[in-house]
Amino acid sequence: MAKVKTVTIDGHEVIRRQSQLVAVWRRLLMSPSAVIGMVVFGLLVLVAILAPVIAPYEYAKIDILNANQGPSLQHICGTDNVGRDIFSRLIIGARYSLTLGLCSTLLGTIIGMFFGALAGYFGGTVDEIIMRATDIIQSIPGMVLNVAMACVIGTGFWQCILVLSIGGISGAARMLRAQILSIRDMEYIEAAAVTNCSPGKTILKHLIPNAFSAQIVGMTMSIGGNIMAAASLAYLGLGVAPPTPEWGAMLSEGRDYLAKYPWMCIFPGVMIMITVLSLNLFGDGLRDALDPKQKK
Repeated sequence: MAKVKTVTIDGHEVIRRQSQLVAVWRRLLMSPSAVIGMVVFGLLVLVAILAPVIAPYEYAKIDILNANQGPSLQHICGTDNVGRDIFSRLIIGARYSLTLGLCSTLLGTIIGMFFGALAGYFGGTVDEIIMRATDIIQSIPGMVLNVAMACVIGTGFWQCILVLSIGGISGAARMLRAQILSIRDMEYIEAAAVTNCSPGKTILKHLIPNAFSAQIVGMTMSIGGNIMAAASLAYLGLGVAPPTPEWGAMLSEGRDYLAKYPWMCIFPGVMIMITVLSLNLFGDGLRDALDPKQKK
């Protein structure tokens, strides 16, 4: 809903409407931690887009003579066990890790919103079936569920996206259902029913847009969680397989050399930490900006 603001121009009062998006954006900019998180994540995305230009070396180039070299001016983050430049692999790996987090979160949220909208709008038996299915999914520990799904679906980049998205379906469904239950008896929903608006149109045009703010915050938090989950699967050998320079796969490759050459694990771990921290900071600020109690 637009926010009404009265201003005086040439001695006359003029009413201006400030969109909710603008109001949220202004409140978001008032949070230093949210701005820092947004800027850091934006830089990571920019690095991923420009990765082929920024990377100083070919990420898959093997140079046995320079294997296991520590950080230096020539190799900022050192080299791995076959002489590949770790800094170049980190930059290229941003493409894989960020894509994993974004795509798995988006896919899981879309599927979850579909079932959550059905449960919240129709209620009754439909609601009962969908909610009991989400109860079953949520009763399984996240990592156990991911490992089980990876064993069934298989390993690889796109398989990993599908595996991670399954775990996010139940949370998105429950969140949207709760939001729809709180607004489905409002006057504009009843007006849509009176005008013979179809259930599909009511859900897409009226219910989901007015219940989407919580989903945005949930998605922001889930991206970081899925990046960590992808790294955990790769560490167990069930995610993206080497030599793909995904950060979790790099951790998996470096674990056998952790005692002698710790930089092989430290730098991928730091990149994961920075990414997840930036998303959490941004998500916290976005949640506060979207909180109705913060509105003036």
